[in-house]
Amino acid sequence: RYARIRLWGSVGFIVAVVSVGSLLDHVDIAALLWVVLALLAIAALASFLFNDERLASVAPSRAESLLPILRQKPVMALFAACFLMMAAQSATFIFYSIYMVESGHSKSAVGILWSLGVIAEIGIFLTLPWINARFTPLELFSFSYAMTVVRYLLVGWFPEWFAIQALAQTMHAFTFGTWHAAAMAMLHRLFPGRLATRGQALYTSFSFGLGGAIGGVGAGLVWASAGPAWTFTIMATIALLGGWVSWRYMRGVAETLPPS
Repeated sequence: RYARIRLWGSVGFIVAVVSVGSLLDHVDIAALLWVVLALLAIAALASFLFNDERLASVAPSRAESLLPILRQKPVMALFAACFLMMAAQSATFIFYSIYMVESGHSKSAVGILWSLGVIAEIGIFLTLPWINARFTPLELFSFSYAMTVVRYLLVGWFPEWFAIQALAQTMHAFTFGTWHAAAMAMLHRLFPGRLATRGQALYTSFSFGLGGAIGGVGAGLVWASAGPAWTFTIMATIALLGGWVSWRYMRGVAETLPPS
């Protein structure tokens, strides 16, 4: 059921980009701060609708200590692979729009490319229940890294071709959609009960936090010295390493996971 919930984050992204983009055509950019603060306040208020007792009744605690879980090889491999994935994707968040405009695409075309990625993400979240019935989380997780390698090679070396970039953007369905959902599925089983929040916090810290920060700085350095094409090629290589880590060290994950 997680994918059905998470897709609303993607819908929210599209609504925010379209509505706030239109708003900023008529008001000062400083209004963006107040829009973001208002959205965060609404999200904070919504979070109070949940409480630990209700969550515990849904997923009763099966573990008391976090340290034994963190010592498991599949858990360490999962966090390492997630770190590498977000490090690989950091160049997209920072430089993709700039690269596309410099390659001759209009800003509206770049907006279409970003929208294609989010639409593909929503589509994969809608179909994940069907996909999950046919593939294991680890298979989806590892496949996502393979798709990330292909995507960034296309982005790096064929920037002028809109059709190729459109294809690359639809791969976001796998480079984020299946990857994130599979990671959450494995976290749900590796960190049972009340430990689920700690597992998700560590996942966010290692991937979006540490991976995004280090990857962003590294991408900036490579961009300045080697150029866009080689930056995305290096990002593809990092994703390849992440895929190898997941497949090499998490293949026994099914035997170590508690029953879901």
